[in-house]
Amino acid sequence: MIAVILFSALIVTESASRSEVPVEILLLDAHGRPRAEALIVLDDGELHPAPAEARFEIEQRGLAFRPSLAAVQVGAEVFFPNRDPFAHHIYSFSPGMRFELPLHRSGERPSHRFSQPGVAVIGCNIHDRMQATLVVAPGPWFGFTDADGRLRLQVPPGRYRVLGFSSEEAALKPLGDGIAKPEAPSSWVFSTEGLKEAP
Repeated sequence: MIAVILFSALIVTESASRSEVPVEILLLDAHGRPRAEALIVLDDGELHPAPAEARFEIEQRGLAFRPSLAAVQVGAEVFFPNRDPFAHHIYSFSPGMRFELPLHRSGERPSHRFSQPGVAVIGCNIHDRMQATLVVAPGPWFGFTDADGRLRLQVPPGRYRVLGFSSEEAALKPLGDGIAKPEAPSSWVFSTEGLKEAP
């Protein structure tokens, strides 16, 4: 599983129009090195459901969920195609994110639509070693940092919390209460100093 860290802040963007603002976020670890593959979510406090046709896929292959860490916009339908030669039984008991896809055989493609934001830790009732984490973001402004620790997004002007995923707690967590009032293009730097990652 990808181990990613938690961090957060408040961002305020201001503009005379509602045109989108380019935002670049740089994440550094405690030693000042770029932190790659960290999941970042911007939250303006409202729900922005994905279009009804929004689809995402987490496959079951080789007794594993692939990818093991994923993020989708609230309202998206997620398919779980079984590409193993045996049956699986998917479930999540995460608070507010409970669902179950009963026994499905090889080649079948069950799905679930996630109508609430949150974090779902997903398992297989038959194969305990299988586990994945799905982050359901409240809007479309999220992504993983690249190899240089950067994430670039286009966001409407407004007030945002910047959230990071904690693999140790399997949750999106805020850090700090800083407020920025940038003008496009805008950049922020965050540090993971003092934060723990799951082994």
